Amino acid sequence: MKINAGLASMSSSGQSQETRSTLVNRGFTAARILLGVLLLFGVANAIFNFAPQPPLPQGAVAFMGGLFSAPYFFALLKG
Repeated sequence: MKINAGLASMSSSGQSQETRSTLVNRGFTAARILLGVLLLFGVANAIFNFAPQPPLPQGAVAFMGGLFSAPYFFALLKG
């Protein structure tokens, strides 16, 4: 009798393990899809520029001027 009770408790804990595993798998899948959509949006915006950039403050303009002085930087960054 005690062996059957032990097996019953093991099978119920196995089912909760499967449920938890399924939820974790679905969470990872949702996170991968969300990150994929964000990366796709970033690439599409870099190519088509449909979300324009707001005006930059003066300090940022000076910094960007320094980055633009290196001709390879933005090609490397976008690549």
